[in-house]
Amino acid sequence: MAVTGCEVLLRSVRQIIMPDTWSYIFTHHTRVNVVQRIVPEEFPTFVHTSLVYKKVDKRIVSQERPTVSGLLFIQGEPVDIQKSLREALPGLYLVKDPATNRPAIIPDDEMQPFMRIASTGQREVRYMMHPLADYADGRARIRVTEGILAGMEGYVVRLNRDRFLVTRMGNLTIAISGIHRDSFVNVDEYAAERRMQQSHALQYLFVPQTDVDVHALEQLLAQSDINGQVNGQLLAELPLATALAPAGLDLRPLRRYLRP
Repeated sequence: MAVTGCEVLLRSVRQIIMPDTWSYIFTHHTRVNVVQRIVPEEFPTFVHTSLVYKKVDKRIVSQERPTVSGLLFIQGEPVDIQKSLREALPGLYLVKDPATNRPAIIPDDEMQPFMRIASTGQREVRYMMHPLADYADGRARIRVTEGILAGMEGYVVRLNRDRFLVTRMGNLTIAISGIHRDSFVNVDEYAAERRMQQSHALQYLFVPQTDVDVHALEQLLAQSDINGQVNGQLLAELPLATALAPAGLDLRPLRRYLRP
């Protein structure tokens, strides 16, 4: 089907104003390769695989197989992906996030570490049956600051004598082994320490210097959100805190709290 000039322009505008994201589908395992062939090249795809060991003719051989049968990640704007799927394979839909009733999305900066983990084959990735909230009780939320998982957030859970990072991708809950190899911070404790170090005229917040700072501030604001009303003292200090932040620091997580 021919693409009009308006559609090309609209797609270009979307790519400029919105960061790349990933969505995903579940289909029969025999259709995954079909979908990958049919989806246009402008939408990169990714299948997470794991090594499975089998005994063949008295020898142990390894086979690479999809970790979750029928799961396919697709990069691009959900509206454009769904349109392409509808035209090529009617009846196939992106998985929706129950909270929004819209396609579940994964930011590219979260997807890239996940893909690097898969490419090295040095860490085990498990898809968990329960939502992330089930693993939060009694555990501190952490953010990985160094290593291959840098930027990922979640909870440290011990499974089979190894520590796993349990986190969320879209509305999938996954566990990644080997968290003991990485450096991470407890977000709540980190925010308290940064407030203690504050040298500016702020009583409740602090001037963000890094992406970890930004996330800690976002968590403080989110935790104070009761019945849709964020603590007014925090909101009052937020404009000054962000105005003093270094140029180039990504403050997008805080924008929804800034008063117009």
